[in-house]
Amino acid sequence: MTILFYTRYQPVKEKGGTEHTTITVAKQLSQRYGVRCIASYSMPFPGTQEGFDDYCFIDFKQERKQVIERIADILTRYEVDHVVLQGYFRETDFFREAVNQCPHCRLIFSHHFAPGWEQTQEVEVLERLQKSKGLKRLRYQLKLRLFPLFRWLGRKKLERRYRKAYRAANHVVVLSSSYVDEFSRWADAPNTDNISVIPNALPFQQIFDVSNIGNKEKLALIVTRLDERQKRIRLALQLWKEAKQHPDTEGWRLIIIGDGEEPCTHRYQAWAKDNLIPDVEFLGRCNPFDYYAKASIFLMTSLCEGLPLTILEARQQAVVPLAFNTFKAIDDIITNGENGFILTENDRQSYVDCLRKLMGNRLLREKMAVDATKGLEDFSTEEVMKRWMELMKTSPNRPKK
Repeated sequence: MTILFYTRYQPVKEKGGTEHTTITVAKQLSQRYGVRCIASYSMPFPGTQEGFDDYCFIDFKQERKQVIERIADILTRYEVDHVVLQGYFRETDFFREAVNQCPHCRLIFSHHFAPGWEQTQEVEVLERLQKSKGLKRLRYQLKLRLFPLFRWLGRKKLERRYRKAYRAANHVVVLSSSYVDEFSRWADAPNTDNISVIPNALPFQQIFDVSNIGNKEKLALIVTRLDERQKRIRLALQLWKEAKQHPDTEGWRLIIIGDGEEPCTHRYQAWAKDNLIPDVEFLGRCNPFDYYAKASIFLMTSLCEGLPLTILEARQQAVVPLAFNTFKAIDDIITNGENGFILTENDRQSYVDCLRKLMGNRLLREKMAVDATKGLEDFSTEEVMKRWMELMKTSPNRPKK
């Protein structure tokens, strides 16, 4: 069996969650089932390459016919049985037309976020307005003034994208059972028979040895892409600052790992300095494993997620996670008050109180950390890869009408 994966950015471990997940799935399918996995992408990105038998660049700046011919050539040359399109709407039509030229090939659309997360938020328009000048500024002023209409038009456009992806694909994969009906509504799907649930697999090979829980440090951790729209890093820094005003938090420090699509760590460092954020260090992109091993608390303030790898990473390494209830799958990976905390969106004070409580109560923190390492069986690589193989054997070979 041969599977072609498509990610917009070249799948390297340093890029982000979608790319990291793609590498994990390819690597495990290859090792466990002897599947040949080919990577395809349209935007090169430097980093660690592993898990794939070959890499294929697709230039979507070419004419449509040339792009489709390029994809069809890849499918034929490698005798591809399945294409896994990792959640990119714009490329769906190109892959569908190419797959139509290869009768033995199937197209699977795998969505890596909560359905509908792509909707434009009013705060996003406001932020862009503040950064814009000239005619672009006037355009964002108009969008802000007419935001209800602008949002309605944007929703209709997004619904068309979901419908097109659903109808082009032989099968759709979502990350959580809580997303099945949601995706179906966005896509106006007649039923959910062709929508399967396959969660992200545990990123690390081993789970933290809880006999060493006493060696954990007074360290809080954020591992994320520095994207203010989705990840809300400044909100995390503000909450950290409020929590650090309590005497029980003496000696605690915060480390932030990650960067933006364009380097922006220096801007966050400057913002943190200007806003007097205490005891915070930005490391940029690096391997977070050693920091998970030392950390005790994991912070997430995202406006939306799919099924975040970083919370699974934190739980594997006995790091207690805190997150807002801004996506439904949060209940799949955190049991509130047992192995982490789920806070109501916009309830900043509760987030700060839970953070202070963890920092000031070692017994509570260590008990929750031990509990965090339990109950991860549904996310084991064995279970997740078994679901992928079952899908490959049963997905229909014609798109839905």
